[in-house]
Amino acid sequence: MEKLVEYSFTADKQVYLEKGKELQSITLKYKAIPFIGPTRTIKVPVTLHKDISLYETGLTPELNYNIDDISPWKLSADKPVGKVDVKIRNYSESYELFPNISKMQIIKDNALYYILALLALIIIVSSIIIIRIKFKRKKRRKKSLFR
Repeated sequence: MEKLVEYSFTADKQVYLEKGKELQSITLKYKAIPFIGPTRTIKVPVTLHKDISLYETGLTPELNYNIDDISPWKLSADKPVGKVDVKIRNYSESYELFPNISKMQIIKDNALYYILALLALIIIVSSIIIIRIKFKRKKRRKKSLFR
């Protein structure tokens, strides 16, 4: 009995899963340009911000992933997107999962779409302005001819 007590005092936790290691990937769908853009999919790897340490027991722990419904536009490396529950018999503990990519990386990946949308908007606005100016000039010419 004393050996068991001494062993329990000297036992140390060992790292089961390291922080920063990719545990799982989430597939998210989003539109590059809201409402009118093409639908794109992205795989978001999720990681831990702290190690999962467990005592060596010879039993394999169960990992249960609980991932929330998230929008790719609200991804942040500091906000958790879900939890992983580690369970060994009666012991269970929960750890938060964090994404490896952020909203800025999605914006960088879709930069071409945003540039093309901006150019299309500039062309449409400038053509409307040019057409209005031409119609105003035609009205002035017609008024001056009949006076």
